[in-house]
Amino acid sequence: TNPEEPKKVTEHKDINDEGQTVTIKKVPETPIPETPGTTTKTSNPPKTGDTTKAGLWLAIAALSAMGVGGVAIHARKKKKAPLAIEEKKEESEDE
Repeated sequence: TNPEEPKKVTEHKDINDEGQTVTIKKVPETPIPETPGTTTKTSNPPKTGDTTKAGLWLAIAALSAMGVGGVAIHARKKKKAPLAIEEKKEESEDE
């Protein structure tokens, strides 16, 4: 990094030694494309989208609505029943 005191990285002692010779092969200018239509599967692809069934959720919603409706009807009948019984008792007492 300092041009006045450079750090020595390597040294070439014998220019004719094969062990100290570095060869560089010519690199092609453009890479060779793979054969079209071939794919390499490396792993499972990520899951995208919703895989749940809408019919299941609609059925659950319908059953829930029917359950709430049934409870409401039962509560109304239960509320009206004591009044009808009390009216009958009053009528029988009046006679």
